[in-house]
Amino acid sequence: MFQRGASSKLNGEWDFVSMLRTEFRRAASEFLHASADDIAKRSTTDLDILPAEC
Repeated sequence: MFQRGASSKLNGEWDFVSMLRTEFRRAASEFLHASADDIAKRSTTDLDILPAEC
């Protein structure tokens, strides 16, 4: 999982924003490859683990 410290929320540098975009695209692609057949047919999220993550 991709994690950054709280101070990264204030980072507006182009290289950092570009890196975030690249990471988002990688994660989205990974999700779509793993879940493409299930989208709009069944849940793609385990709702039971969400409270533990919050």
